[in-house]
Amino acid sequence: MDIQGLVSEYLVEPLYHDTFNPVNTALYAILFLFLIFLILRVFDRFNVTLDSRFYTYFLGFVFLGAFLGALKDVRFQGSLILSTVGIYFSLSLLLLGSVTIGKLLERGTGVSYSLVPMAAVYSINAYLILRYLPRDISVSPIVYILFLGIIPGLIVYVLFKKLGVALLESRLNLGVFLAHMLDASSTYLGVTLFGFSEKFFIMDYVIKAVSPLALFPVKGALILIVLYYLENEKDLRGLNKDVIKAALILLGLAPALRNTFLSVLL
Repeated sequence: MDIQGLVSEYLVEPLYHDTFNPVNTALYAILFLFLIFLILRVFDRFNVTLDSRFYTYFLGFVFLGAFLGALKDVRFQGSLILSTVGIYFSLSLLLLGSVTIGKLLERGTGVSYSLVPMAAVYSINAYLILRYLPRDISVSPIVYILFLGIIPGLIVYVLFKKLGVALLESRLNLGVFLAHMLDASSTYLGVTLFGFSEKFFIMDYVIKAVSPLALFPVKGALILIVLYYLENEKDLRGLNKDVIKAALILLGLAPALRNTFLSVLL
């Protein structure tokens, strides 16, 4: 196969079908790291801290990305702008643009910068919900996903507390861990009850080689290892650690929400 054929097979076609392989996963990881670096530079420039104000709009961006991804799978199949990489890139630009405008307005008016990204993301969310969310949705998939995700997460939290392990004592660390447990829960129910398929090739291999239930210990162990590293790495500045943890929440919560939306939209 020539170069053009390889590019088409591993990059172009998976982009249209929103599927993952080792080649495009590596490329997307590089793009994702570049976006994190760009966000870090902008946040450094404007002294943005990842406090409660940040998460009031950041979670709105996660919700928006997940809902757009679900809409793509249900109504806009083949859309490049609504592919995973297209959504991440577009929302990163919207985040950076709205934060920048908010900070510039804050300097002149004294009003919190967070109002601009909040207004931008939640107005778009409201429009999409009113436009595309069915009125007669079933809440049972949402209840199942929350139950199967939160209960194992809380069991691990209580176990760590009993053992004196402080890794999940931080609300942010616990939020990261629960986000990935919800991802495991939504994937498990999607595969076993709704006929979904796992797009990420490594997790798809785990499901086929072992069992969908293996998602819980595999994802849980991986995220705990990453959190342990972040807590004990002395060379990372506080902002860098916080941005990485926000990215981890995004990587867990976004697919969890996307799977949840798919279960109620289909």
